[in-house]
Amino acid sequence: MEKMSRPFNIKKVYPLGFGSCRLSIAVPKNFNYLNKNSIDSLKIATSYPNILEKYLKINQLNSEIIFLSGSVEIAPQLLLSELICDLVSSGKTLQDNNLKEVETIFHSEAVLIMNSTNLIEEKYKFFKNIFNQFELSII
Repeated sequence: MEKMSRPFNIKKVYPLGFGSCRLSIAVPKNFNYLNKNSIDSLKIATSYPNILEKYLKINQLNSEIIFLSGSVEIAPQLLLSELICDLVSSGKTLQDNNLKEVETIFHSEAVLIMNSTNLIEEKYKFFKNIFNQFELSII
């Protein structure tokens, strides 16, 4: 669930090698997409309204955000929105729903993190060394 009311002081320790995806904007395959301005003032369905709102603001776009909890890819077929903003891994679900990816907001993957508020650099180096050894043992 997308909810970050305060910033976290975290340090990325180790990529876990799975869970790779991206948050993207997708349009119907027949949509005439030229650039980001092509989506201005349109309705975009998403489960990630705060992230999308920030993206729209940075890009000076005035699209309307429609919040949906799951099955976002069917919103254009149900005439709830013209576009969607959703997590994409392989793109198969988009393809199955006659959508095409046009903008990537960010890439994501599963990682091991540590709270670095009180993290002593020596402890970080110690844990980093353990994970490096672990990585060598599985190769």
